[in-house]
Amino acid sequence: MALFLPFAILIFLLVCMQTLCEQGDVKVFFKTTVHIKSDVAGQLRFRCQSGDDDLGNQILSTGQYYAFNFHPSFSTLFFCHFYWNSLDESFDVYSQNLESICEHSVVHYDCFWRVTPMGFYFSNNDKDYRFIRSWP
Repeated sequence: MALFLPFAILIFLLVCMQTLCEQGDVKVFFKTTVHIKSDVAGQLRFRCQSGDDDLGNQILSTGQYYAFNFHPSFSTLFFCHFYWNSLDESFDVYSQNLESICEHSVVHYDCFWRVTPMGFYFSNNDKDYRFIRSWP
């Protein structure tokens, strides 16, 4: 009986997790962090939003980071509108498609963005950035 109990608990947890995931409520188990680093001279201003959350106006100086956490569902999407000098650009900084390439452990995903004078770079490990888009 003592050997059966851990097995029964594991089965129970797997069934509960599957049920929650089928209901689209994966936010109980997974957490995602989006990191944004400014590598532009002066101030980088931006505002990030999803359908449910408005993170407000942010200002970063050169070399500063901003990060935000959330518990994603299958439809979570965050976009940001960036302003630097006279330039502005907006795009999705997180979507379900990006999550698959973000760095992750069992229950935590990290997506890294770097903003430079040339444009926007993405990394899944905060080391190997690849160019995604330029300023308009």
